[in-house]
Amino acid sequence: MGLPIDHTALLRQHDFVVPANNGLDERERLLLLRYGRWLEALSTGILQALTPEQEHFVRVARGDEEPITDLERAWVKLSQLRAQSDTSGTFRSGGVAPLEAASRIARLAEAKRYVTELRDEYEHRRESVLEQVRAQLEALDAEFGDKLREADEEVSRLEDEVKEAVREAGESVKHEGIHAIYMRGRVTWDSRGLSSYAETHPEVLDFRRVGNPSVSIRYKAKE
Repeated sequence: MGLPIDHTALLRQHDFVVPANNGLDERERLLLLRYGRWLEALSTGILQALTPEQEHFVRVARGDEEPITDLERAWVKLSQLRAQSDTSGTFRSGGVAPLEAASRIARLAEAKRYVTELRDEYEHRRESVLEQVRAQLEALDAEFGDKLREADEEVSRLEDEVKEAVREAGESVKHEGIHAIYMRGRVTWDSRGLSSYAETHPEVLDFRRVGNPSVSIRYKAKE
């Protein structure tokens, strides 16, 4: 069984920052260049150790075990150089040694790359899942599209018939969760006419307007 994507993504990145003239020999520099991002993630807990060998490396990185492999020895040497750089006095104005600054930006770049690769993998797998069901969804659309459209049209037609019948009956009607509510026509007045004649002219009622009755239909929610 292969390693999870978070491990393999970092193992594919062979650009760990290893500053020159830092006391590492060429073999150690090449090992760190190739595996440094993965080792950094293991040592900091970004990645979970999955094998006894990886667990041993984590203990070595924490100072709980002695290194026994070339990778572990290279990492311990780099860690010691980082510690020396932190206390050597060769700091920039911010109080961080160049080696530590390079390490921090490398960890940031590592985290950004991991997020990007993880997101790409998610989108790829999501598209694969959608591709498997897309044909089934299209078949469902083809099977039910016309039926649903015709059924909606029939419901709309029957609603119009119910509204017309309730308007003629002049009262509300209920049946199986459907309530067709009759509402009398809204009475409105010509406000301009009322302003001029309401108090002194009883014929103001000539300006009265009565709208057509209306019907609304409500559906009872399923319990």
